[in-house]
Amino acid sequence: MTGKIGQMAEQIVEEVRQNALTKIAQHEVVKEASKRPNPKTDIGKLLYKAAAELRQDIGDVTVSDVKKFLSETGNAS
Repeated sequence: MTGKIGQMAEQIVEEVRQNALTKIAQHEVVKEASKRPNPKTDIGKLLYKAAAELRQDIGDVTVSDVKKFLSETGNAS
């Protein structure tokens, strides 16, 4: 495009394209981080370990087991 309006339109399109690429990159970073979390605290490490164990033994844990656990810890709602 030529002229000032054409140049402005091209700048806007380029900015929108760059923003879209940035959003895609951000989503990829979050997706990858969620696949391999890096817990920093002791409780985070324990929760990560518990989650890994639950994923392996998914058939052994029922909803009532989780509710019972939460009620015993005082966090049930």
